Amino acid sequence: MAQKKKVKKTAATRTTALPRARTTAATKPGATLTREFKGKKHVVKVTADGLVYCGKTYATLTAVAKAITKYPSISGPRFFGTDAASRKKGG
Repeated sequence: MAQKKKVKKTAATRTTALPRARTTAATKPGATLTREFKGKKHVVKVTADGLVYCGKTYATLTAVAKAITKYPSISGPRFFGTDAASRKKGG
């Protein structure tokens, strides 16, 4: 059997691009997500560059949800109702 050549990855060979999240109708550029939390309305705009909330661009819904709630562990898609379970319930 031929042996596979091991390749050592270095910082120069890794990609620095952020992983793209799965897109749904709610997370396509041009969409707006609205969520009320603790009596305050929060609006997130989806752009080609990411998610804009309060003038700051975030890479993921989870990052936005963490900024809003200050919870260290929260699911952004679940918080905004874009996960599969919320869509099935009509959320």
